[in-house]
Amino acid sequence: MLIQEAIPSMDSVRKNKKPFLLYMAHYTVHIPIISDITLIQKYNDAGLGTTQAKYASTIEGIDKSFGYIMKLSRRKKY
Repeated sequence: MLIQEAIPSMDSVRKNKKPFLLYMAHYTVHIPIISDITLIQKYNDAGLGTTQAKYASTIEGIDKSFGYIMKLSRRKKY
């Protein structure tokens, strides 16, 4: 969700060719744990309990979103 909002913001500042700050406040690691259901099974299969699997999938989701932002910024030369 944050990435969907970040991309248009990044595109608009790219047009202005000015420095910018992108603040990504990932709040999903707080209760209630809102995890990525597509990632949970991997951690369940690794032997983690339900709560730990939710946390692990959430952290992986944050990591993937940050990686996506970094790839995008390199490709578009922000």
